[in-house]
Amino acid sequence: MYAFYATTGVTKWVAEIPGRFSTPPAIGESGTIYAGAGHELLAFNPAGGSVDWRFTTPVAPPGYPAIHTISSEPVVGSNGTIYFAALVDQQQGALFAIHPDGYPKWSFSAGVSWLTSPLLAADGTIYFAADKLHALDDFGREKWVKDGAGRMSPALAPDGSLYGGSHLNNSVFALATTGGGLLTAHWPAYGHDARHTSQHDDAFVCDAPTITVQPVHQRIASGATAS
Repeated sequence: MYAFYATTGVTKWVAEIPGRFSTPPAIGESGTIYAGAGHELLAFNPAGGSVDWRFTTPVAPPGYPAIHTISSEPVVGSNGTIYFAALVDQQQGALFAIHPDGYPKWSFSAGVSWLTSPLLAADGTIYFAADKLHALDDFGREKWVKDGAGRMSPALAPDGSLYGGSHLNNSVFALATTGGGLLTAHWPAYGHDARHTSQHDDAFVCDAPTITVQPVHQRIASGATAS
């Protein structure tokens, strides 16, 4: 993993691990960087890139499903809890919740996983798409489940509308929920926010572009350049 100074592009530090990373990084409110590396979740110190702690199921209490590969970018709740999805025994899916100090909080086993990321809503609901779309509470208990709405990470609008794709009829669906929009937390969704900016500091998130000249419909031949 590389860290660069944003203003100059100069390398700040490099953290090397055995093997490879299996997920993009996410950043907690304190600046700690979380990333999956095979069967381990690693927490990196932002100052120098040292590993503050690592979590894997051999150190978890009995009954936790054994992690084969962490498959989703971690997300971070308002209290610092880290959530991530993983492929476990027999390529089934599971969602894990980890305390900020690296100690396991709970796990939720689902069906076949499709490399999706969890999503945190304003009322504390955790949406997890595996073989189905699961809605969980903060203790990992299932609130409801919807068939045919899994296999891809959902998107959550500010009014609580939940959007996703259905593999049963190759369609997009919209669900009305009462949980509100994204949780007010430092990294509640894949890519940090609904726009997937992956910006650690919201002050750097630019405004939407303004179209000053209306585009002209053109047909561009292969190899040609638009005028």
